[in-house]
Amino acid sequence: MYPDPQQGQKKGTGSMALNIDTRKTALLIMDCENDLVHPDGKIGSAMGYVAMIEKAGTLQHIRTVLDAARTAGLPVIYIKIALDRLKPEDFPKRGAFFLGLPGLAGAALQPGSWGAEIHNDIKPAPGEPVLGKAVVSAFARSELARHLAERGISDLILTGVATNMVVESTAREAVDRGYSVITVEDGVATFSDAVHQASLATLRMLGDVAPAGQVAAAIAG
Repeated sequence: MYPDPQQGQKKGTGSMALNIDTRKTALLIMDCENDLVHPDGKIGSAMGYVAMIEKAGTLQHIRTVLDAARTAGLPVIYIKIALDRLKPEDFPKRGAFFLGLPGLAGAALQPGSWGAEIHNDIKPAPGEPVLGKAVVSAFARSELARHLAERGISDLILTGVATNMVVESTAREAVDRGYSVITVEDGVATFSDAVHQASLATLRMLGDVAPAGQVAAAIAG
């Protein structure tokens, strides 16, 4: 029988024990730019992200895992959308997200702008890399694979926005590349709870899914 993706990992139960080798694990914080996650950002509110982030306390949960990772010495890697890595002819011509980028309140995620900076609540510490990617997966047109290889990383903890975009896409590609993944279920969000839960069901097939408190505790050992 095909395995039940919910088995042992029902939402909020934390019933599956997590074993995290802090020597081989990195935390990824993905697509948490102001334009996407801040109420004053150019597209986060219009796309429904901000309302769900505020309702679920997503940034606070990311912060919980971030603090644990820093204390334990885990590499923390930030991922940002870098539209300047795309030639105009390579920019996706379909899809609500891509069509919305240039049209909502002016061009969003412009390099050097406040909107392209990481939200202040979870901003990078000195020395923590911030890698550009284009467009969905954290591996796409980025230096992520090199950074992970240099650090001997085999396991990834995934956080960020949106669950069904960068998080799920990165998880799929990470597994194809031989990494093991843990998704922080309350440290990711998208425009609706239904879509969020559907994506988490897929993520449970690809790796472990657990709340921030459980992940932080596992990091602390």
